[in-house]
Amino acid sequence: MHGTRSATPPIARHSHDVHYGHMSGMRSFVSNRRYTLTVLLVACVVLTGAFALSYKYAKGSSVPTNDELYDTEYWKSRVDAVGAAAAYEEAVRSVPAGENLRVYHSVGHVVGAAIYESSGLDDMTVCDSRTVYGCLHEIMRLHLREHPQQGLEELADKCDEQFGELTWMCKHAIGHGLMAINGRSLDGLQTSLAQCDRVSTLDYLESCHAGAFMEFDYDLTVPGDMDTERPVENEEWYSPCDEIDGLYYAQCIRRRPYWWLGALGDEMPIADKYARMMSMCRDSRVSTKEARVQCINAIAIQITMLEGGSELARSRCASISETAEEKMICDVEYEKAVMTLIPDQQ
Repeated sequence: MHGTRSATPPIARHSHDVHYGHMSGMRSFVSNRRYTLTVLLVACVVLTGAFALSYKYAKGSSVPTNDELYDTEYWKSRVDAVGAAAAYEEAVRSVPAGENLRVYHSVGHVVGAAIYESSGLDDMTVCDSRTVYGCLHEIMRLHLREHPQQGLEELADKCDEQFGELTWMCKHAIGHGLMAINGRSLDGLQTSLAQCDRVSTLDYLESCHAGAFMEFDYDLTVPGDMDTERPVENEEWYSPCDEIDGLYYAQCIRRRPYWWLGALGDEMPIADKYARMMSMCRDSRVSTKEARVQCINAIAIQITMLEGGSELARSRCASISETAEEKMICDVEYEKAVMTLIPDQQ
């Protein structure tokens, strides 16, 4: 049975650029008891695509146990019983209310494996932003592992055919898949980035290359694992950007704040994290203006996803900026992120 795309629209184009950054940030967010319940609920609603918690399961649907939630065989049985689209919907709705994005993403990987086992790439369009595309990442990872000789250009064409204007999220998943099969090492990253050149351009920051960088910084295939960030070694906060081809430098720096947010630890207050990350963006080790702008942009998106459109969030750029230029870059990206990342509440 060929699935249809979920009625819930995927979050707009910034979504991939932020999702693992906020997963790490959300982990800190939940563990730090100084955050208020109100902000937590706002973040959960924003990050899960604002689907209603009062949802009632459709006739014939199934509610899994906690163990079944991470059981591929269970979800394979549901795909066989009700089809990919309905099974995916059940999986999303089965995540306990209030859980953070890493849990949704992990469940997405599990149900994605079941969908791939059932229909290969045919039903990948059922995957959407509510699992932060974990479903799509797993489908693409399994496909690349099973068909390593398939031409990447052919796979990119399939993304264009199935996803249309949202092809970027499919090509982004290719980046995750390439990194997963090439290995989470510097050599694996270099190989994945070179392969991504055959799939998408660096101009579109949310596409294949960003997926490879994200997979390098996080092991995103471990169901339910909340601590899979790559550790900081020898205070190398800018790794691996100084070790890769300069063509990918700005893209690499753009990904650092997402990694930093988790790597700075749960004990540091979020305001101090924002300030520390901004200071790292202005450090001389961020050696080009383009990279510095991308670094600041990433912080602005983190602010949006953790604190939404609140007055406090809107004040953050001013509080962490030392120059008018820094504040302008941060403010512009923040306002853009508010418009594109926070869905209308239906």
